[in-house]
Amino acid sequence: MEVDLPNSSGQIIPGSYVNVSINTPGAGGPHPQVPSEALVIKNNKTVIPVIGSDSTLKYVPVKAGENDGVNVTILDGIHTGDLIGLNVGGGFNDGQKVRVQP
Repeated sequence: MEVDLPNSSGQIIPGSYVNVSINTPGAGGPHPQVPSEALVIKNNKTVIPVIGSDSTLKYVPVKAGENDGVNVTILDGIHTGDLIGLNVGGGFNDGQKVRVQP
């Protein structure tokens, strides 16, 4: 991204590089954000493996929003506080018992 800034005092050196954060809709908003490793494509649908209180896995269809390459905003399907699996893939079945590792 290139930005033009007023610099009448000459304090900003032309061609300088900086690190910036840009707040976007969804970041920190009402929708949960999950690591991109949580997303699974199963039967041509985007799903997230959710682990129930009885340690069973269920693939929940989700509507993914903004993806910054690290985290994905989930617009519909799961809720803040749901226990999700990471790097699960599609090899498990709904209802299968899993062992949760911290």
